[in-house]
Amino acid sequence: MREGYPVKMFVLSLLVGLVPINVTAQSTNQTWVSDALIKKSLDDLDYFYADVPSAVNCKKTKTMAERLIYGNPYLQQAELLNTRAEVYATENATKRPLNHEHFREGR
Repeated sequence: MREGYPVKMFVLSLLVGLVPINVTAQSTNQTWVSDALIKKSLDDLDYFYADVPSAVNCKKTKTMAERLIYGNPYLQQAELLNTRAEVYATENATKRPLNHEHFREGR
């Protein structure tokens, strides 16, 4: 098991815990978390985590997943929330501050 796996699973469980609010995905019948709830969650994290950049560099998209995220404002916001939540979870789990601007480097 890779280092950091429990933290990523914790972050994923935080995102899954956001209850979908009557927004239907265009391609399926599954419900998605509303834009408003993602925005509110980002706003709640802004005081300490606004300096955490997105994990997807839009100028250097390498994978299909990164291109899909970059091309969709909803996915951009969801990915940013995931990245900030991961920094939050890591800092709380380790009880030490991280360099927010360089959190993804070396991973």
